[in-house]
Amino acid sequence: MKIIQNKKVFYSGLIYLILVVVFIAIRLFWQYFDMTKVLDPSISDLLFTILLQTSFILLPLVLYKVLCKQNAKQTMNRFFFHKVSLKTIGISLLIGVLTYIIVIYISTFWYTILELFGY
Repeated sequence: MKIIQNKKVFYSGLIYLILVVVFIAIRLFWQYFDMTKVLDPSISDLLFTILLQTSFILLPLVLYKVLCKQNAKQTMNRFFFHKVSLKTIGISLLIGVLTYIIVIYISTFWYTILELFGY
């Protein structure tokens, strides 16, 4: 009787378990060594965020590649990473900048209205 029907599903669950353990280990390390007292609190927060983000982006890819014995291209395709055209990058940047400008104007407008009412 075969317990593991689909190895890729099993490996995905295993990787998730490893990520949870790594997250807990990073949190415990950060608290145990009280990094906010060792470093400036803003630098400590920045380093903690960078550490978590890189571990949660790179670690699953590397673990999946190793466990499934795939090359890098197969792993990237499995995680739906595809090449992006320059046109798509340009449109995304344009939409991001326009959205930022619109949000600033709307925020300023509502802030001014609230100030007029004494808030």
